[in-house]
Amino acid sequence: MPMKVCTPSYAPTAFELGFTGNKSSVHSHSNYLVIVTPPFFPTFASQSATVRNLLARSPNAGETDITKVTVFDPENKLVAYSGTFKQGVREVISQWGNIYVLSTDGNVSSNHVHEGRITDFGVL
Repeated sequence: MPMKVCTPSYAPTAFELGFTGNKSSVHSHSNYLVIVTPPFFPTFASQSATVRNLLARSPNAGETDITKVTVFDPENKLVAYSGTFKQGVREVISQWGNIYVLSTDGNVSSNHVHEGRITDFGVL
């Protein structure tokens, strides 16, 4: 079922994000919406281009579970970032202008939001 985003009462309309499937958590960061999926095993039959690209780049990617993190920009109605984390995500933290992702293996990844653009997550 697609996720419906309700805008404030002064906004003209609500809209739906094209994010179907299970969600383990939803977070907000500034004007962004961060959605985390539960861990799953990737397959080429996945609806997500992010998952199919991961499998194409990494031949052994299907051997371990992954968690997908998607950052939506509701104001501009687009996906600002979509990526995968091996072995799952424990927590997403929005602090100091950045989004931090704590993975289950103990690594902390961070992005940088600069002039409304989100950079790729890198391990700290």
